[in-house]
Amino acid sequence: MDQVTPFIEFLNRQMPVALEMPRQMVGINSFTGNRSGVNQLGQLTASSFPELGFSPEFVPSTNPAWGDHLILTRPGRSNRSIAMISHPDTVFPPEKEIRNKFRAFTPEAYAKGKNLCSHWPGPAKFAV
Repeated sequence: MDQVTPFIEFLNRQMPVALEMPRQMVGINSFTGNRSGVNQLGQLTASSFPELGFSPEFVPSTNPAWGDHLILTRPGRSNRSIAMISHPDTVFPPEKEIRNKFRAFTPEAYAKGKNLCSHWPGPAKFAV
């Protein structure tokens, strides 16, 4: 019996739920100069990880015009540490997103930048 097909079918059924968080994330303009957008994205990110045991800490930027830094921590079972770093601010202000016809989330998400997932067989490709 083919064991791969049921697994792929399971993953395909999970796709809408799995894509909801990135859909919400790309819908927020988090241009560096948009402090409220960067902080909104930080809040969304922080709210996505408590069920995995992560606690958020927000650290103000040294530049008060920029958004806060988000640190997510989780107690482990050893003395080893893992750091995960995100880059929540984006390159373009809202007016450039409009001018460049950025579409927040479609079967393929489009924006200026390099498509990093052109090899991915799923229905969505992310461009950053």
